[in-house]
Amino acid sequence: MKNFIEFIKKNPEMVICSIVSLFFCYGFRIFNYSITIDSVSMAVDYDLMFNTFISSGRFGYALTKKLFGLNQLDSNFSLILMGITILLYSYVMCYVFNTLNKVKTMHKLQNIVFTTMFISAPIFAEQYNYTLQSFEIAFAMLLLAISLYLSVVGITENKRLLNILSILLLTYAVATYQSFVVLYISGAISCYLYISEYSTKKQCHNFALKQLLIWGASLVLYYILNFIIQSMTGMRNTYVGSLILWKTEGIKMCVKNLSYFIFSVMSGKGIFYNSTYIVITIGLICYSIKVFKEKREAWILNIVAIIGLLLSPFLISILMGTAGPIRAQMAIPFVTAFGLSFLLRYLKQNRAIKFIVITYCFFSVFQQCKETSQLFYSDYMRYNQDVQLATEIGYDIQKNYPNENNNLPVIFVGWHQTQLPPSCVKGEIIGHSFFEWGHNSPWGNLPYLLQFFNSLGFRFTPGVVDSAELESTIKNMDTWPKENSIKLINDVVVVKLSDE
Repeated sequence: MKNFIEFIKKNPEMVICSIVSLFFCYGFRIFNYSITIDSVSMAVDYDLMFNTFISSGRFGYALTKKLFGLNQLDSNFSLILMGITILLYSYVMCYVFNTLNKVKTMHKLQNIVFTTMFISAPIFAEQYNYTLQSFEIAFAMLLLAISLYLSVVGITENKRLLNILSILLLTYAVATYQSFVVLYISGAISCYLYISEYSTKKQCHNFALKQLLIWGASLVLYYILNFIIQSMTGMRNTYVGSLILWKTEGIKMCVKNLSYFIFSVMSGKGIFYNSTYIVITIGLICYSIKVFKEKREAWILNIVAIIGLLLSPFLISILMGTAGPIRAQMAIPFVTAFGLSFLLRYLKQNRAIKFIVITYCFFSVFQQCKETSQLFYSDYMRYNQDVQLATEIGYDIQKNYPNENNNLPVIFVGWHQTQLPPSCVKGEIIGHSFFEWGHNSPWGNLPYLLQFFNSLGFRFTPGVVDSAELESTIKNMDTWPKENSIKLINDVVVVKLSDE
Protein backbone atom coordinates (compact mmCIF):
# COMPACT_ATOMS: atom_id res chain seq x y z
CA MET A 1 0.00 0.00 0.00
CA LYS A 2 2.85 2.37 0.87
CA ASN A 3 4.50 1.81 -2.52
CA PHE A 4 1.20 2.35 -4.30
CA ILE A 5 0.64 5.68 -2.53
CA GLU A 6 4.19 6.74 -3.45
CA PHE A 7 3.42 5.83 -7.06
CA ILE A 8 0.34 8.07 -7.00
CA LYS A 9 2.34 10.94 -5.51
CA LYS A 10 5.01 10.64 -8.19
CA ASN A 11 2.45 10.75 -10.99
CA PRO A 12 0.34 13.89 -10.45
CA GLU A 13 0.03 14.33 -14.23
CA MET A 14 -1.67 10.94 -14.50
CA VAL A 15 -4.05 11.77 -11.66
CA ILE A 16 -5.03 15.14 -13.10
CA CYS A 17 -5.51 13.87 -16.67
CA SER A 18 -7.52 10.83 -15.55
CA ILE A 19 -9.83 12.92 -13.36
CA VAL A 20 -10.38 15.41 -16.19
CA SER A 21 -11.17 12.54 -18.58
CA LEU A 22 -13.56 11.00 -16.08
CA PHE A 23 -15.33 14.33 -15.58
CA PHE A 24 -15.75 14.94 -19.31
CA CYS A 25 -16.99 11.38 -19.94
CA TYR A 26 -19.19 10.77 -16.90
CA GLY A 27 -19.93 14.23 -15.54
CA PHE A 28 -23.22 14.48 -17.39
CA ARG A 29 -24.26 10.98 -16.31
CA ILE A 30 -23.40 11.51 -12.65
CA PHE A 31 -25.09 14.89 -12.23
CA ASN A 32 -28.24 14.33 -14.31
CA TYR A 33 -30.85 11.90 -13.01
CA SER A 34 -32.35 9.31 -15.35
CA ILE A 35 -33.61 5.73 -15.17
CA THR A 36 -32.44 3.05 -17.57
CA ILE A 37 -33.88 -0.32 -18.58
CA ASP A 38 -32.78 -2.71 -15.82
CA SER A 39 -32.40 0.08 -13.28
CA VAL A 40 -36.15 0.62 -13.13
CA SER A 41 -36.55 -3.06 -12.24
CA MET A 42 -34.28 -2.56 -9.23
CA ALA A 43 -36.25 0.50 -8.14
CA VAL A 44 -39.66 -1.18 -8.48
CA ASP A 45 -38.96 -4.80 -7.51
CA TYR A 46 -35.59 -5.16 -5.76
CA ASP A 47 -36.05 -8.77 -4.64
CA LEU A 48 -36.94 -9.98 -8.12
CA MET A 49 -33.93 -8.27 -9.69
CA PHE A 50 -31.63 -9.47 -6.92
CA ASN A 51 -32.73 -13.08 -7.45
CA THR A 52 -32.33 -12.68 -11.21
CA PHE A 53 -28.64 -11.95 -10.81
CA ILE A 54 -28.13 -14.98 -8.57
CA SER A 55 -29.93 -17.21 -11.06
CA SER A 56 -27.68 -15.81 -13.81
CA GLY A 57 -24.55 -16.93 -11.98
CA ARG A 58 -23.64 -13.46 -10.74
CA PHE A 59 -23.61 -14.09 -7.00
CA GLY A 60 -20.60 -11.79 -6.64
CA TYR A 61 -22.81 -8.91 -7.71
CA ALA A 62 -25.35 -9.86 -5.04
CA LEU A 63 -22.59 -10.05 -2.42
CA THR A 64 -21.31 -6.59 -3.30
CA LYS A 65 -24.83 -5.20 -2.97
CA LYS A 66 -25.05 -6.68 0.52
CA LEU A 67 -21.54 -5.67 1.61
CA PHE A 68 -22.00 -2.01 0.69
CA GLY A 69 -25.65 -1.80 1.67
CA LEU A 70 -26.73 -0.88 -1.85
CA ASN A 71 -30.06 -2.61 -1.40
CA GLN A 72 -32.08 0.02 -3.20
CA LEU A 73 -31.44 2.17 -6.23
CA ASP A 74 -29.61 5.42 -5.44
CA SER A 75 -28.27 6.51 -8.80
CA ASN A 76 -26.12 9.49 -7.78
CA PHE A 77 -24.47 7.70 -4.87
CA SER A 78 -23.75 4.60 -6.97
CA LEU A 79 -22.40 6.66 -9.85
CA ILE A 80 -20.06 8.68 -7.62
CA LEU A 81 -18.74 5.43 -6.12
CA MET A 82 -18.36 4.13 -9.67
CA GLY A 83 -16.26 7.15 -10.69
CA ILE A 84 -13.91 6.80 -7.73
CA THR A 85 -13.52 3.06 -8.33
CA ILE A 86 -12.80 3.51 -12.04
CA LEU A 87 -9.91 5.81 -11.14
CA LEU A 88 -8.57 3.36 -8.56
CA TYR A 89 -8.73 0.48 -11.04
CA SER A 90 -6.81 2.46 -13.64
CA TYR A 91 -4.17 3.48 -11.10
CA VAL A 92 -3.69 -0.09 -9.86
CA MET A 93 -3.20 -1.34 -13.42
CA CYS A 94 -0.65 1.41 -14.11
CA TYR A 95 1.10 0.53 -10.84
CA VAL A 96 1.35 -3.11 -11.96
CA PHE A 97 2.78 -2.09 -15.33
CA ASN A 98 5.23 0.36 -13.74
CA THR A 99 6.42 -2.32 -11.34
CA LEU A 100 7.29 -4.54 -14.31
CA ASN A 101 8.49 -1.85 -16.70
CA LYS A 102 12.27 -1.50 -16.65
CA VAL A 103 12.35 1.19 -19.37
CA LYS A 104 11.50 4.42 -17.55
CA THR A 105 12.07 6.93 -20.36
CA MET A 106 8.37 7.36 -21.21
CA HIS A 107 6.65 5.88 -18.17
CA LYS A 108 4.79 9.06 -17.12
CA LEU A 109 3.35 9.50 -20.59
CA GLN A 110 2.50 5.79 -20.67
CA ASN A 111 0.49 6.16 -17.45
CA ILE A 112 -1.43 9.12 -18.83
CA VAL A 113 -2.20 7.39 -22.11
CA PHE A 114 -3.37 4.15 -20.49
CA THR A 115 -5.66 5.77 -17.91
CA THR A 116 -7.24 8.32 -20.24
CA MET A 117 -7.69 5.94 -23.18
CA PHE A 118 -9.21 3.27 -20.95
CA ILE A 119 -11.48 5.53 -18.91
CA SER A 120 -12.86 7.41 -21.92
CA ALA A 121 -13.76 4.33 -24.04
CA PRO A 122 -17.37 4.64 -25.31
CA ILE A 123 -17.93 0.91 -24.73
CA PHE A 124 -18.11 1.63 -20.99
CA ALA A 125 -21.02 3.99 -21.57
CA GLU A 126 -23.17 0.96 -22.40
CA GLN A 127 -21.94 -0.82 -19.28
CA TYR A 128 -22.18 2.01 -16.78
CA ASN A 129 -25.49 3.26 -18.14
CA TYR A 130 -26.96 0.41 -16.10
CA THR A 131 -27.11 2.37 -12.86
CA LEU A 132 -28.10 -0.70 -10.84
CA GLN A 133 -24.69 -2.30 -11.47
CA SER A 134 -22.41 0.66 -12.24
CA PHE A 135 -20.45 0.56 -8.98
CA GLU A 136 -20.62 -3.23 -8.69
CA ILE A 137 -18.93 -3.70 -12.08
CA ALA A 138 -16.29 -1.06 -11.36
CA PHE A 139 -15.60 -2.64 -7.97
CA ALA A 140 -15.16 -6.07 -9.59
CA MET A 141 -12.71 -4.53 -12.06
CA LEU A 142 -10.73 -3.14 -9.13
CA LEU A 143 -10.66 -6.61 -7.56
CA LEU A 144 -9.46 -8.01 -10.88
CA ALA A 145 -6.62 -5.48 -11.01
CA ILE A 146 -5.60 -6.32 -7.44
CA SER A 147 -5.82 -10.02 -8.30
CA LEU A 148 -3.49 -9.46 -11.24
CA TYR A 149 -1.01 -7.60 -9.04
CA LEU A 150 -1.04 -10.33 -6.39
CA SER A 151 -0.51 -13.00 -9.05
CA VAL A 152 2.47 -11.14 -10.53
CA VAL A 153 4.12 -10.72 -7.13
CA GLY A 154 3.16 -14.23 -6.06
CA ILE A 155 4.68 -15.81 -9.17
CA THR A 156 7.83 -13.68 -9.44
CA GLU A 157 8.59 -13.89 -5.71
CA ASN A 158 7.27 -17.44 -5.23
CA LYS A 159 4.65 -16.50 -2.63
CA ARG A 160 1.87 -19.08 -2.74
CA LEU A 161 -0.41 -17.22 -0.35
CA LEU A 162 -0.58 -14.28 -2.75
CA ASN A 163 -1.48 -16.64 -5.58
CA ILE A 164 -4.32 -18.09 -3.49
CA LEU A 165 -5.59 -14.59 -2.70
CA SER A 166 -5.36 -13.78 -6.41
CA ILE A 167 -7.54 -16.81 -7.23
CA LEU A 168 -10.16 -15.77 -4.67
CA LEU A 169 -10.36 -12.17 -5.89
CA LEU A 170 -10.55 -13.23 -9.52
CA THR A 171 -13.34 -15.66 -8.65
CA TYR A 172 -15.22 -12.79 -6.97
CA ALA A 173 -14.76 -10.62 -10.08
CA VAL A 174 -15.97 -13.36 -12.45
CA ALA A 175 -18.94 -14.03 -10.15
CA THR A 176 -19.87 -10.38 -10.59
CA TYR A 177 -19.58 -10.36 -14.38
CA GLN A 178 -18.57 -13.43 -16.34
CA SER A 179 -16.80 -11.55 -19.15
CA PHE A 180 -14.04 -10.59 -16.68
CA VAL A 181 -12.65 -14.04 -17.52
CA VAL A 182 -11.39 -12.55 -20.78
CA LEU A 183 -10.29 -9.24 -19.27
CA TYR A 184 -7.97 -11.12 -16.91
CA ILE A 185 -6.45 -12.97 -19.87
CA SER A 186 -5.71 -9.63 -21.54
CA GLY A 187 -4.19 -8.29 -18.32
CA ALA A 188 -2.05 -11.37 -17.69
CA ILE A 189 -0.64 -11.33 -21.23
CA SER A 190 0.10 -7.61 -20.87
CA CYS A 191 2.13 -8.31 -17.74
CA TYR A 192 3.93 -11.15 -19.49
CA LEU A 193 5.08 -8.84 -22.30
CA TYR A 194 6.85 -6.64 -19.75
CA ILE A 195 8.36 -9.55 -17.84
CA SER A 196 9.60 -11.30 -20.99
CA GLU A 197 11.89 -8.39 -21.82
CA TYR A 198 14.28 -9.11 -18.96
CA SER A 199 13.54 -12.72 -17.89
CA THR A 200 15.06 -16.03 -18.86
CA LYS A 201 13.23 -18.57 -20.99
CA LYS A 202 12.50 -20.67 -17.92
CA GLN A 203 11.11 -17.68 -16.00
CA CYS A 204 8.88 -16.72 -18.95
CA HIS A 205 7.46 -20.23 -19.23
CA ASN A 206 6.98 -20.41 -15.46
CA PHE A 207 5.09 -17.10 -15.40
CA ALA A 208 2.84 -18.07 -18.31
CA LEU A 209 2.07 -21.51 -16.87
CA LYS A 210 1.27 -20.22 -13.37
CA GLN A 211 -0.95 -17.44 -14.74
CA LEU A 212 -2.82 -20.08 -16.70
CA LEU A 213 -3.21 -22.17 -13.55
CA ILE A 214 -4.49 -19.18 -11.54
CA TRP A 215 -6.99 -18.35 -14.28
CA GLY A 216 -8.11 -21.99 -14.55
CA ALA A 217 -8.39 -22.45 -10.78
CA SER A 218 -10.54 -19.31 -10.51
CA LEU A 219 -12.82 -20.54 -13.24
CA VAL A 220 -13.22 -23.97 -11.63
CA LEU A 221 -13.86 -22.41 -8.21
CA TYR A 222 -16.47 -20.08 -9.72
CA TYR A 223 -18.37 -22.96 -11.35
CA ILE A 224 -18.30 -24.99 -8.12
CA LEU A 225 -19.58 -22.09 -6.00
CA ASN A 226 -22.19 -21.15 -8.58
CA PHE A 227 -23.46 -24.75 -8.71
CA ILE A 228 -23.72 -24.90 -4.92
CA ILE A 229 -25.49 -21.53 -4.60
CA GLN A 230 -27.96 -22.20 -7.40
CA SER A 231 -28.67 -25.70 -6.06
CA MET A 232 -29.33 -24.34 -2.55
CA THR A 233 -31.54 -21.48 -3.74
CA GLY A 234 -33.19 -23.33 -6.61
CA MET A 235 -32.63 -20.27 -8.78
CA ARG A 236 -31.21 -20.91 -12.23
CA ASN A 237 -31.90 -19.43 -15.67
CA THR A 238 -30.56 -19.94 -19.16
CA TYR A 239 -29.74 -16.32 -19.99
CA VAL A 240 -25.99 -16.84 -20.43
CA GLY A 241 -26.44 -20.11 -22.31
CA SER A 242 -28.99 -18.51 -24.65
CA LEU A 243 -26.31 -16.12 -25.93
CA ILE A 244 -24.39 -19.00 -27.57
CA LEU A 245 -25.66 -19.18 -31.14
CA TRP A 246 -23.59 -21.96 -32.74
CA LYS A 247 -26.36 -24.53 -32.28
CA THR A 248 -29.35 -22.31 -33.03
CA GLU A 249 -28.02 -20.13 -35.87
CA GLY A 250 -25.61 -22.51 -37.58
CA ILE A 251 -21.94 -22.28 -38.47
CA LYS A 252 -22.37 -20.13 -41.59
CA MET A 253 -24.31 -17.39 -39.80
CA CYS A 254 -21.97 -17.40 -36.80
CA VAL A 255 -18.90 -17.07 -39.01
CA LYS A 256 -20.61 -14.19 -40.80
CA ASN A 257 -21.40 -12.53 -37.45
CA LEU A 258 -17.82 -12.88 -36.25
CA SER A 259 -16.34 -11.62 -39.52
CA TYR A 260 -18.49 -8.50 -39.41
CA PHE A 261 -17.67 -7.89 -35.75
CA ILE A 262 -13.90 -8.23 -36.22
CA PHE A 263 -14.06 -5.98 -39.29
CA SER A 264 -16.03 -3.36 -37.31
CA VAL A 265 -13.44 -3.33 -34.50
CA MET A 266 -10.45 -3.21 -36.84
CA SER A 267 -11.92 -0.54 -39.10
CA GLY A 268 -13.28 1.57 -36.25
CA LYS A 269 -16.83 1.29 -37.54
CA GLY A 270 -19.50 2.86 -35.35
CA ILE A 271 -19.34 5.00 -32.25
CA PHE A 272 -17.96 2.25 -29.99
CA TYR A 273 -14.82 1.47 -31.99
CA ASN A 274 -12.07 3.60 -33.51
CA SER A 275 -8.94 3.32 -35.61
CA THR A 276 -6.66 2.84 -32.60
CA TYR A 277 -7.09 -0.94 -32.58
CA ILE A 278 -5.65 -1.33 -36.07
CA VAL A 279 -2.86 1.10 -35.10
CA ILE A 280 -1.80 -0.97 -32.10
CA THR A 281 -2.18 -4.18 -34.14
CA ILE A 282 0.33 -2.87 -36.68
CA GLY A 283 2.57 -1.62 -33.86
CA LEU A 284 2.58 -4.96 -32.04
CA ILE A 285 3.28 -6.82 -35.28
CA CYS A 286 6.33 -4.59 -35.73
CA TYR A 287 7.28 -5.34 -32.13
CA SER A 288 6.99 -9.08 -32.88
CA ILE A 289 9.39 -8.68 -35.78
CA LYS A 290 11.79 -6.88 -33.44
CA VAL A 291 11.56 -9.74 -30.91
CA PHE A 292 12.19 -12.28 -33.67
CA LYS A 293 15.23 -10.45 -35.01
CA GLU A 294 16.75 -10.09 -31.55
CA LYS A 295 16.12 -13.81 -30.85
CA ARG A 296 15.11 -13.02 -27.30
CA GLU A 297 14.65 -15.59 -24.59
CA ALA A 298 11.32 -17.40 -25.22
CA TRP A 299 10.77 -15.38 -28.40
CA ILE A 300 8.31 -17.94 -29.74
CA LEU A 301 6.15 -17.64 -26.62
CA ASN A 302 6.42 -13.84 -26.91
CA ILE A 303 4.96 -13.87 -30.40
CA VAL A 304 2.22 -16.28 -29.31
CA ALA A 305 1.46 -13.92 -26.41
CA ILE A 306 1.13 -10.93 -28.76
CA ILE A 307 -1.24 -12.88 -30.99
CA GLY A 308 -3.17 -13.94 -27.89
CA LEU A 309 -3.38 -10.36 -26.67
CA LEU A 310 -4.80 -9.11 -29.96
CA LEU A 311 -7.29 -12.00 -30.12
CA SER A 312 -8.33 -11.89 -26.45
CA PRO A 313 -11.13 -9.29 -26.91
CA PHE A 314 -12.78 -11.65 -29.41
CA LEU A 315 -12.71 -14.83 -27.29
CA ILE A 316 -16.21 -14.47 -25.84
CA SER A 317 -17.57 -13.56 -29.27
CA ILE A 318 -15.96 -16.67 -30.77
CA LEU A 319 -17.57 -18.76 -28.02
CA MET A 320 -21.00 -17.23 -28.64
CA GLY A 321 -20.84 -17.10 -32.44
CA THR A 322 -21.73 -13.42 -32.47
CA ALA A 323 -20.39 -10.08 -31.25
CA GLY A 324 -22.42 -10.32 -28.06
CA PRO A 325 -23.50 -7.35 -25.95
CA ILE A 326 -21.30 -4.29 -26.42
CA ARG A 327 -21.19 -3.78 -22.65
CA ALA A 328 -19.36 -7.11 -22.31
CA GLN A 329 -16.57 -6.11 -24.72
CA MET A 330 -14.44 -4.46 -22.03
CA ALA A 331 -11.25 -6.18 -23.18
CA ILE A 332 -11.26 -4.08 -26.37
CA PRO A 333 -10.55 -0.73 -24.65
CA PHE A 334 -8.10 -2.46 -22.29
CA VAL A 335 -6.02 -3.96 -25.10
CA THR A 336 -6.22 -0.68 -27.02
CA ALA A 337 -5.06 1.40 -24.05
CA PHE A 338 -2.33 -1.05 -23.07
CA GLY A 339 -1.06 -1.52 -26.61
CA LEU A 340 -0.74 2.20 -27.20
CA SER A 341 0.98 2.85 -23.86
CA PHE A 342 3.30 -0.16 -24.28
CA LEU A 343 4.46 0.93 -27.73
CA LEU A 344 5.19 4.47 -26.53
CA ARG A 345 8.40 3.17 -24.94
CA TYR A 346 9.86 2.64 -28.39
CA LEU A 347 9.47 6.20 -29.57
CA LYS A 348 12.75 7.37 -31.03
CA GLN A 349 14.31 10.53 -29.72
CA ASN A 350 12.84 12.43 -32.64
CA ARG A 351 10.75 15.43 -31.70
CA ALA A 352 8.65 15.28 -34.85
CA ILE A 353 7.69 11.63 -34.28
CA LYS A 354 6.97 12.29 -30.61
CA PHE A 355 4.79 15.26 -31.48
CA ILE A 356 2.79 13.25 -34.03
CA VAL A 357 2.24 10.32 -31.67
CA ILE A 358 1.35 12.47 -28.66
CA THR A 359 -1.03 14.54 -30.81
CA TYR A 360 -2.69 11.34 -32.06
CA CYS A 361 -3.14 10.11 -28.47
CA PHE A 362 -4.59 13.45 -27.38
CA PHE A 363 -7.16 13.60 -30.17
CA SER A 364 -8.05 9.93 -29.69
CA VAL A 365 -8.84 10.56 -26.02
CA PHE A 366 -10.66 13.79 -26.87
CA GLN A 367 -12.83 11.99 -29.45
CA GLN A 368 -13.61 9.17 -27.04
CA CYS A 369 -14.56 11.61 -24.27
CA LYS A 370 -16.89 13.45 -26.65
CA GLU A 371 -18.55 10.26 -27.86
CA THR A 372 -18.99 8.82 -24.36
CA SER A 373 -20.51 12.04 -23.07
CA GLN A 374 -22.74 12.24 -26.14
CA LEU A 375 -24.07 8.75 -25.45
CA PHE A 376 -25.03 9.68 -21.88
CA TYR A 377 -26.59 12.95 -23.09
CA SER A 378 -28.61 11.02 -25.67
CA ASP A 379 -30.00 8.64 -23.08
CA TYR A 380 -30.88 11.57 -20.83
CA MET A 381 -32.89 13.08 -23.69
CA ARG A 382 -34.53 9.68 -24.23
CA TYR A 383 -35.45 9.53 -20.56
CA ASN A 384 -37.10 12.97 -20.62
CA GLN A 385 -39.18 12.00 -23.66
CA ASP A 386 -40.18 8.74 -22.00
CA VAL A 387 -41.26 10.56 -18.83
CA GLN A 388 -43.34 13.05 -20.83
CA LEU A 389 -45.02 10.34 -22.92
CA ALA A 390 -45.66 8.04 -19.95
CA THR A 391 -47.14 10.89 -17.92
CA GLU A 392 -49.52 11.88 -20.72
CA ILE A 393 -50.66 8.27 -21.29
CA GLY A 394 -50.94 7.61 -17.55
CA TYR A 395 -53.15 10.65 -16.99
CA ASP A 396 -55.31 9.72 -19.98
CA ILE A 397 -55.84 6.22 -18.55
CA GLN A 398 -56.72 7.59 -15.11
CA LYS A 399 -59.06 10.20 -16.60
CA ASN A 400 -60.98 7.69 -18.74
CA TYR A 401 -60.95 4.83 -16.22
CA PRO A 402 -60.57 6.22 -12.69
CA ASN A 403 -59.66 3.69 -10.04
CA GLU A 404 -59.55 4.45 -6.34
CA ASN A 405 -56.68 2.03 -5.73
CA ASN A 406 -54.82 3.25 -8.83
CA ASN A 407 -54.12 -0.40 -9.56
CA LEU A 408 -55.40 -0.90 -13.09
CA PRO A 409 -54.46 -3.92 -15.22
CA VAL A 410 -53.02 -2.57 -18.48
CA ILE A 411 -51.84 -3.98 -21.81
CA PHE A 412 -49.72 -1.97 -24.26
CA VAL A 413 -49.96 -3.03 -27.89
CA GLY A 414 -47.26 -2.03 -30.36
CA TRP A 415 -44.37 0.26 -29.67
CA HIS A 416 -43.21 3.86 -29.82
CA GLN A 417 -39.77 5.09 -30.81
CA THR A 418 -38.30 8.29 -29.37
CA GLN A 419 -37.62 11.11 -31.80
CA LEU A 420 -34.23 12.26 -30.58
CA PRO A 421 -32.68 15.51 -31.87
CA PRO A 422 -29.85 15.30 -34.44
CA SER A 423 -27.27 15.90 -31.70
CA CYS A 424 -28.13 12.51 -30.14
CA VAL A 425 -26.87 9.05 -31.00
CA LYS A 426 -28.17 5.57 -30.21
CA GLY A 427 -26.19 2.65 -28.91
CA GLU A 428 -27.19 -0.91 -28.20
CA ILE A 429 -29.27 0.07 -25.18
CA ILE A 430 -28.59 3.79 -24.91
CA GLY A 431 -31.16 6.04 -26.56
CA HIS A 432 -33.80 3.34 -26.89
CA SER A 433 -37.16 4.04 -25.28
CA PHE A 434 -38.97 1.99 -22.67
CA PHE A 435 -41.80 2.02 -25.21
CA GLU A 436 -39.65 0.03 -27.67
CA TRP A 437 -38.65 -2.90 -25.44
CA GLY A 438 -40.56 -6.13 -25.85
CA HIS A 439 -42.63 -5.04 -28.83
CA ASN A 440 -41.65 -8.18 -30.74
CA SER A 441 -43.52 -10.34 -28.23
CA PRO A 442 -46.94 -11.39 -29.59
CA TRP A 443 -49.40 -9.11 -27.82
CA GLY A 444 -47.19 -9.26 -24.78
CA ASN A 445 -47.26 -6.78 -21.94
CA LEU A 446 -44.07 -4.80 -21.86
CA PRO A 447 -42.67 -5.61 -18.40
CA TYR A 448 -40.06 -2.85 -18.50
CA LEU A 449 -42.69 -0.35 -19.57
CA LEU A 450 -45.07 -1.27 -16.76
CA GLN A 451 -42.20 -0.96 -14.28
CA PHE A 452 -41.36 2.44 -15.72
CA PHE A 453 -44.94 3.63 -15.20
CA ASN A 454 -44.81 2.33 -11.64
CA SER A 455 -41.58 4.29 -11.00
CA LEU A 456 -43.48 7.45 -11.98
CA GLY A 457 -46.29 6.74 -9.51
CA PHE A 458 -48.78 4.98 -11.79
CA ARG A 459 -49.71 1.68 -10.21
CA PHE A 460 -50.50 -0.38 -13.28
CA THR A 461 -50.45 -4.16 -13.26
CA PRO A 462 -50.10 -6.67 -16.14
CA GLY A 463 -53.44 -7.33 -17.79
CA VAL A 464 -54.66 -10.57 -19.38
CA VAL A 465 -57.08 -10.63 -22.31
CA ASP A 466 -58.07 -13.42 -24.69
CA SER A 467 -55.75 -13.08 -27.69
CA ALA A 468 -58.52 -13.48 -30.27
CA GLU A 469 -60.68 -10.84 -28.62
CA LEU A 470 -57.69 -8.52 -28.25
CA GLU A 471 -56.71 -8.89 -31.90
CA SER A 472 -60.21 -8.18 -33.17
CA THR A 473 -60.58 -5.12 -30.91
CA ILE A 474 -57.33 -3.40 -31.73
CA LYS A 475 -58.07 -3.57 -35.46
CA ASN A 476 -60.73 -0.91 -34.88
CA MET A 477 -58.58 1.20 -32.57
CA ASP A 478 -56.51 4.22 -33.51
CA THR A 479 -52.94 4.70 -32.29
CA TRP A 480 -52.16 6.94 -29.38
CA PRO A 481 -52.67 9.93 -28.89
CA LYS A 482 -55.97 9.72 -30.80
CA GLU A 483 -59.20 9.42 -28.80
CA ASN A 484 -59.90 5.85 -29.84
CA SER A 485 -56.43 4.60 -28.77
CA ILE A 486 -57.39 3.53 -25.22
CA LYS A 487 -60.17 1.00 -24.55
CA LEU A 488 -61.42 -1.20 -21.75
CA ILE A 489 -61.72 -4.94 -22.51
CA ASN A 490 -63.04 -7.10 -19.67
CA ASP A 491 -61.77 -4.66 -17.03
CA VAL A 492 -58.33 -4.48 -18.67
CA VAL A 493 -57.14 -1.19 -20.16
CA VAL A 494 -55.64 -1.62 -23.65
CA VAL A 495 -53.39 1.11 -25.06
CA LYS A 496 -52.53 0.95 -28.75
CA LEU A 497 -49.15 2.52 -29.40
CA SER A 498 -48.71 1.50 -33.03
CA ASP A 499 -50.14 -0.72 -35.77
CA GLU A 500 -47.14 -3.08 -35.69
